[in-house]
Amino acid sequence: MSNNPDNHNDSSSYQDMQASAAATTTSPSNADDLPKKSAAATAEAAKNAKSTEPAPAQTSEQAESNETVSPITAAQLQELKQQQQQALQTQKLQHLAELQNQRKLWEREKQKTADYAIQKFAEDLMHIVDAFEQGIANSDEKQKQGLELTFNIFNKTLANHGITPITPKEGDTYDHNLHEAMITQAHPDLADNQIIAAIQTGYRLKERLLRPARVIVVKN
Repeated sequence: MSNNPDNHNDSSSYQDMQASAAATTTSPSNADDLPKKSAAATAEAAKNAKSTEPAPAQTSEQAESNETVSPITAAQLQELKQQQQQALQTQKLQHLAELQNQRKLWEREKQKTADYAIQKFAEDLMHIVDAFEQGIANSDEKQKQGLELTFNIFNKTLANHGITPITPKEGDTYDHNLHEAMITQAHPDLADNQIIAAIQTGYRLKERLLRPARVIVVKN
């Protein structure tokens, strides 16, 4: 066998080509790693892009909170103290006024309760009044004088306790707050809504009506 240099070179070139082809051929294990490497590269690129984004702008509240608060001066502190003292004084005066109003209201209610505490008793006394009036109207002259004297004393006693009679006269104007019209009649000398006569005496306890006076009223 001859040792031809050209044949030796051709053999070496062929072996180099085979080695190069084997080197460029991807093994199965390397093929599996390609998607993983691609995903890692994508994540790294997204992270780098995010890190390069500008920071969000601060809100007005955050900007105000970051501002430096200037210290309060002695004059401002004194003014705040004066304002607080004035507010406390005003509140104190309001509380005192409320207490005085409540005290006055309580005193009025107390007086009112005392004034009308005998109202039920006074209403019961009206039966005695009616008995006196009927007795005076149906008695003779001698008995009538005695009954009238006793009745006058009785009325004075009632007046001492704030119980006063309502005794309308002929010609008085009818008042629905004090009178109760029992009969209406025509009258030649009186106008409408005037009283002809009283049928029953009315009474009141101070400013409160116990019973109205029953009257005859003109209606022409």
